[in-house]
Amino acid sequence: MAQITLTLTKSPISRIPVQRKTVKALGLGKMGSSVVKEDTAAIRAMVASVGHLVTITEAAADKKKAAKKAAPKAVSADKPTSASKVAEIKAYLNAEGIAYPADAKKADLVALIK
Repeated sequence: MAQITLTLTKSPISRIPVQRKTVKALGLGKMGSSVVKEDTAAIRAMVASVGHLVTITEAAADKKKAAKKAAPKAVSADKPTSASKVAEIKAYLNAEGIAYPADAKKADLVALIK
């Protein structure tokens, strides 16, 4: 079954209690919070009663965007140098399977490469 993403875009403060409870029942708490729900008649009816407070998007489109964002960046074949950024050095070390302490300084990371 299709899924939809619901995002709370307007505050339920100063709305009637039924609408506030509906927002809570949908799993939306704070402004900007999102949940993925099955696209059923019951969910659609709940969304219709608070449609002015939420934004609805198709979850399949969101998954494609998330997959693009989550795609790992290719690690260059060249060894990083002291001029490289710490994130690049850590990515290289992870790709090579070299363990390093979480609080390691840049100089310590570069020393592990050599």
